[in-house]
Amino acid sequence: MSETILIAGASVRGAVDSAVRGGWRPVAADLFNDQDLHQQCQTYRIAAYPEQLLAISQQLPAMPWMYTGGLENHPQLVDQVSQRHQLWGNPGSVLRQVSDPFLIQQILTDQNLLFPAIRADWSRQTPGRWLRKSIHSTGGRGVHRAEESIPTNRSSTADTYYQQFIRGICCSGLFLAQQTSSQLVGITRQIIGKRFTRGKPFSYAGSIGPLTLTVEQQATLARIGSVLTGALGLRGLFGVDFVCQQDKIWVLEINPRFPASAEILDRALGVSLVDFHCQACQDNPVPELPPLHDRLQYGKAILYARRPCTITAQCSQAWLKQTSQIVSPATNHWFWVADIPAAGTVVPTGSPILSIMTRGKRIRQVQRQLIQAVRQVRRQCNAW
Repeated sequence: MSETILIAGASVRGAVDSAVRGGWRPVAADLFNDQDLHQQCQTYRIAAYPEQLLAISQQLPAMPWMYTGGLENHPQLVDQVSQRHQLWGNPGSVLRQVSDPFLIQQILTDQNLLFPAIRADWSRQTPGRWLRKSIHSTGGRGVHRAEESIPTNRSSTADTYYQQFIRGICCSGLFLAQQTSSQLVGITRQIIGKRFTRGKPFSYAGSIGPLTLTVEQQATLARIGSVLTGALGLRGLFGVDFVCQQDKIWVLEINPRFPASAEILDRALGVSLVDFHCQACQDNPVPELPPLHDRLQYGKAILYARRPCTITAQCSQAWLKQTSQIVSPATNHWFWVADIPAAGTVVPTGSPILSIMTRGKRIRQVQRQLIQAVRQVRRQCNAW
């Protein structure tokens, strides 16, 4: 009989999909509580996010639990939930270390690995291009160009720092840590603030992969994962956002949980990475990862609202029929949708509406298909 697991976070649908494919019976708690999540498992909406998660967790029988994006910014809450439910993932002590960019810089540079220059303050006289970032950001929220966001009071600088901007290809590496070692699961190319998604300039708007880098680059990434695992005591799946600049790998930040890009590799590899995560956190043997060569490319784009909108019943019902892989009559390409809001949901400007997914033989093909699918989905409801 399959085992129950609580999966909590701002958006857990991708992790729930993976868990179900791995034979688990997930119980979901998230901010959006989308319709396609209801079809998969028992769900709870964290209306007062994230504080209400503690009350929800206390109503449930004890079971293992894991978290997705957003909760790494609340280490105390993670530890509180873990008093009742066994945590498969990184506890608050690890999360506090991961959120310290100055510590991460020291760990990496001590091993001759690249991390952009960071500083606690900035002025217009500072040479170079810089970003202002929050240590509690997730999905690119809280990231701005330094010159556009100079803080006006001391309290606004308490959780911010400045990081030198590095030009290159934005990517994410997915790792699986077990005991004191880690392995590189795969690499994806990130879609950051692309116009067709209507995402903000630095917001995470999707992923495409698996991406193949040079042997030397992949060896560097594998070493980065090992260094971070050994220094921080990471467990299970975690992501590392980085910039690929010619032959250089510049680490930007660590996501110490199931990252959004994991869904792409989960589908491309044809495995349940949530199951791999659960086995690794129990120190059980983890199956060998299948080879990535000659794999189809999978892509996901998050569609953001360009103006406030209310989801109609017509749109919501139409999208529910597109949650499996279908052929678009207009483009003759494969695409499907996920993270479908209920009818009547009010989506503010700049907030996510839904996700669109596709697959193809090459990254450029997948990106074109995503753009075409976004246009078609927007036409279904021309108000946004």
